[in-house]
Amino acid sequence: MSPIRTATCYVASVVTGLVGSVGMLLLTGIMSGRVAETLRREAWDTELYWLIGLPLCYLAAGVLGWIGPERIWRWPLAMMATQALVMLLFSESGLSLLPLGLILLAILALPGIFTAWIGRCMRRFKDAMPA
Repeated sequence: MSPIRTATCYVASVVTGLVGSVGMLLLTGIMSGRVAETLRREAWDTELYWLIGLPLCYLAAGVLGWIGPERIWRWPLAMMATQALVMLLFSESGLSLLPLGLILLAILALPGIFTAWIGRCMRRFKDAMPA
């Protein structure tokens, strides 16, 4: 895989992680009329994160597994690391639950790794088909 493709996949992972967390916080804040209050919360405290943000991350992980089929575990972990960084920067909850939050984000990355694996399998199946 070329370095440009790898960098593109990393950028797409980070952007997807940002949309999954900050985007869902902003959307929740706009819908409730309290954007400033909502931005001080963790993304997983909102319903939209579970309904839209996380499935969006899993879908993007599958697409990235298709685009970048080598070491596919990187894409969902980059998304979740971005979300962890956003939660550290935005929320006011402090660092006391950081280890548990990181464990939860690692667990939440597992379905993304699975969908990236499916994307990679589909890519390899397509590439193995005779022309």
